[in-house]
Amino acid sequence: MNASFLAAVDDGGEWLVVVGERCGLRRAAGLAVELCASAPGAVELALAPSFHGGAAWCVTTGGGGPRPLADGARLELGPRTGVVFRRPDEASASAVLELQNGLEAAGASRVLLWVPGAGGRVRLGVDRRAHVRLPAEAGDTAHEWQASPRDGLSLGGVRVGLPLTAAVEVPLGAGRRVLLSPHRPPAG
Repeated sequence: MNASFLAAVDDGGEWLVVVGERCGLRRAAGLAVELCASAPGAVELALAPSFHGGAAWCVTTGGGGPRPLADGARLELGPRTGVVFRRPDEASASAVLELQNGLEAAGASRVLLWVPGAGGRVRLGVDRRAHVRLPAEAGDTAHEWQASPRDGLSLGGVRVGLPLTAAVEVPLGAGRRVLLSPHRPPAG
């Protein structure tokens, strides 16, 4: 399974961050969603090479073959519950899953699918292409984060190793910060 951790971004909300090119999600008890490997009832997302340029996220559900995901696509996790797939920056392979109708994954209503390497940079800021949107008073500065399977995370010049074993605070400037915390997904 991919590395994952929780991120609390000042004025940007709570996020479950998954570092990798694959992610499985399934509905758990109540309004919970959990990360999982391939399992019955799971929605599986994978980054696949595209002959049309770059890479594209694909989804596999309930025995069907993989199909490409477009920005804004809705994925069903059960009756009246689902996830909206967002790829705000076409120049980045990283994407966002917005959990709908009160669903949460590890206490967060959004999942950041952070693809390692330069092609998966994550933007934080006020720009519409930002993965993590900040309020207008944050200014126009975009923060770019990168992940590497070998070197861990680079968060605006701060290096963090993976897997995350303790909480780490990363400054964003203008008095804002990001608090990263370990996340241990359930087995299975």
